[in-house]
Amino acid sequence: EFKAEAVELAEGQQVVAARADAVPFGAGDGDATVAAAIKAIIAGRKHIEPWVIRSRALECTGFMPGDTVLVDSSQLPRAGEPACAQVYGLRGAAAETVMRIFEPPYLVAATYDPNLRKPLLIDDDRVIVKGLILPHRMRPRGN
Repeated sequence: EFKAEAVELAEGQQVVAARADAVPFGAGDGDATVAAAIKAIIAGRKHIEPWVIRSRALECTGFMPGDTVLVDSSQLPRAGEPACAQVYGLRGAAAETVMRIFEPPYLVAATYDPNLRKPLLIDDDRVIVKGLILPHRMRPRGN
């Protein structure tokens, strides 16, 4: 089950972020239909990567946990569009991938979960936008 945790961004400042809002899609993940759709849509474009949503951070925009989305690292989002970003902790902690709505100069969640609502200030140091989440969303078929 999804669990939120605090991420330290600046001295005395914390933000609750997903342990991982998304994880990279692996070729063996999901059903064959989703994998085939991803392959057809990407069509060899190396700047587009599939990710599997793991949090409720974008639930109000229709992106649900378990959905596979495509992130285009060659495009930055415009205001109001969904974005993939990296949040780096203090003292060299590993980056966490977050999926949020781009509302310059912030990234904000579109969720009913109050633990995910705090905005992330994009500073290109600790919070860096990596790309645009494309409108495609694929869900595995139920059994």
